[in-house]
Amino acid sequence: MSTCCDRFDREALLALEAGEPLDPAFESCDACRRMLQQYEEIGGALATLGSDLEPDPQWQAKTWARIAQRRPARPSWWRRWRVLPALAVMVLAVGVFFLARHMTVPETLAVGELAVVVERGERVMRSDAPRPGDRLQLRGGVGEALHADLRLYRNDRELVFRCDAEAGCRRLDGGIVAEIELDAIGAYQPLLLWGDAPIPTPTGSGLDGDVEEALEARLEVELGDEIVVE
Repeated sequence: MSTCCDRFDREALLALEAGEPLDPAFESCDACRRMLQQYEEIGGALATLGSDLEPDPQWQAKTWARIAQRRPARPSWWRRWRVLPALAVMVLAVGVFFLARHMTVPETLAVGELAVVVERGERVMRSDAPRPGDRLQLRGGVGEALHADLRLYRNDRELVFRCDAEAGCRRLDGGIVAEIELDAIGAYQPLLLWGDAPIPTPTGSGLDGDVEEALEARLEVELGDEIVVE
C-alpha cells in the first residue's frame, strides 16, 4: 500500500465522516479514488437499509376506520362531550388517573369494555408514568362469547402477551382478566378480541396485521388506551 493510501485510511475517512473537504493529494492516487468510490457506495446502501420495513404511516387511521365500521354510531351526548374545553377534559383525566391508582378493576364489565389498571412496583416514584417492574391488569367484557383473547403489543410491532399462550390470564363472570409485568420501556397497546369464531393465531405482522385478521374472521375488536412506560 502506498503512503497516500495509508494516509487515506488514517485521515480521509475521518474527514469524510466530519464532512470536511479532502486533501487534493488524494485525487492524484488511483487507489484512493477507488477507496472513495467504495466508501460512497457503502454509505448509500446503509442510508437505505431498513427503509422497506417502515410501516404504512396511515395504518392507525385505517385500523380505527375498520373498527368503526363494525360499531354503531356514537350517541349525540358523545359529540357534545368532545367539544368541551380542553382544560376541563385535562382536569377530568388527571382526576381519573389518580383515582385509578387506588381502585381495582370492577368485577363485571359491559361487553366490549376494556379496563386497564397499572399497579405500582416496590420503588420510589419520580413521576406518575409507569415504569419497568410495574404490573398491568387488563379486564375485558366478552359476555357469553365462545372465544376471547387479551393481547398486549409493544411499539405496535412486538406481541409481548396473549392470553391463549401465557399464564396469568383467566376467564370468569362474562369477562377475561390478564395480569402482566411491564418489563421494558415503550408504548404498550392493549387489544381485546372476542366472538364465536376461533381466534386467529398471530403471524408476527404486529398489531395492524392481527387486527385485520381478527376482523376478517368476524371477531369483535376493542383497542385500549395506550400505556407509555418510561
